[in-house]
Parts: sequence; C-alpha cells; structure tokens
Amino acid sequence: MLTFYDMTKEEVEACRDLVLNMREEASKKKAHEEALERFHDSVRTLVDAVGLVEAKQIVREINRELREL
Repeated sequence: MLTFYDMTKEEVEACRDLVLNMREEASKKKAHEEALERFHDSVRTLVDAVGLVEAKQIVREINRELREL
C-alpha cells in the first residue's frame, strides 16, 4: 500500500495538481450545466411571453450578435 510518506515531493505535487485540475474541471462543468439550464428556462419564458415565432426571431437575432463577438 502506498502511503503519503512513501511519495517523493514531485509525486505529492503531481497528485495535488491533479486534484486541483479535477476540481476546476468539475466546477466548470457544473457552471456550464447551470448556465445551460437557466438559458433553457429563459427561452421557455420567452416563448410563453411572445409566442414561438417571435421567440425564434429573437433567438436568431441574438445568435447573429454572438457571431459578431
């Protein structure tokens, strides 16, 4: 069994970096999923407010604006 004190300083640092990277990726994934869910909710609200045809036009307009960024 590998124990903490059997590891070299470089191995400990590599493990720490790996864990930090895993946490960062998990945080980014969670933020992405939450943002996507909020976006879907907003689109549903938009469709309810102005109807599907108008909502599509608004989304297309926003899409064009995003392409220009």
